[in-house]
Amino acid sequence: MDRPATVGADGSSASMRALDWAADEAALHGLPLRILHASVWERFEGATLAEDLSDVAERA
Repeated sequence: MDRPATVGADGSSASMRALDWAADEAALHGLPLRILHASVWERFEGATLAEDLSDVAERA
């Protein structure tokens, strides 16, 4: 079995273009497509949690 084509996406326009390209390449070569998604923690959990985590990292 062939390894899947893998692409990362973070929601930016550049990553969406990369995702389109990877989907086309995977289809062209008959490969499965693996999409890795990344996001900023603060975006979903709020600035307070992100600030608290950075304080812990600084103390460590």
